[in-house]
Amino acid sequence: MKPVRRLPVCLLLFAAAWCLASAQSDRAAQQRQERLAKHAELFKSSSIGPPLEQRKPNAKGEIDLSQHWILDYAVSEEVITPDRMFAAWAAHSDVIVEGTAEQRYSALTQRRNFVYSDWEFRVSRVFKNTSSLPVAQGDLITLVQAGGQLTIDGRTVFAHLTGVTEYKLNQSYLLYLQALPESQSFRSYGQGFELDPRGPKCMFDDDGLGPQLKALCKSLSYAALVSAVEKSVAK
Repeated sequence: MKPVRRLPVCLLLFAAAWCLASAQSDRAAQQRQERLAKHAELFKSSSIGPPLEQRKPNAKGEIDLSQHWILDYAVSEEVITPDRMFAAWAAHSDVIVEGTAEQRYSALTQRRNFVYSDWEFRVSRVFKNTSSLPVAQGDLITLVQAGGQLTIDGRTVFAHLTGVTEYKLNQSYLLYLQALPESQSFRSYGQGFELDPRGPKCMFDDDGLGPQLKALCKSLSYAALVSAVEKSVAK
């Protein structure tokens, strides 16, 4: 009778660990796709224009599905000071965090005439969370934003939305978000600050801002930004 050869225990453990990691990776990818598909509902009525198949590529061979809106700012005699702006943003946000963009997953809307994206952010600081979703330092959160880029049949397809500044991978931001409990994620409307090493940059279009807010966007320091956010949240 021939002796039975047995695999070393370490190899068996490695194989089991690999199978578990592979299954978890597949499950995470499936959850990402399901969440991305669910977020298409957010842009169901806002995307306009002909679908991708009816668009002609630009000089670079890319298809541009951008939507350009004319932003009509209301004229008001009321002076909007930086304190009032921060207070208003804080009041209308479920979550205010600082984090770094790690991944972007883009998709076409249901009408195939616009692109939106799910962004994954690594949270480094939490200023506010009044939502039902847990958010803590070190967490990876998902937020959906208009615009993005993807490749379809070897061709680049991209879209931008007027007034919305898109995120950059590996860049840190201070974000004002609204919770989407049904998809365990958040929505960004563009309010926030890019945390540039030379100083925070306002992410919103400043054409409709008064002189005080325009001056703020040009001279704001990180310490002053954190102080303003903390003050607005404490009210």
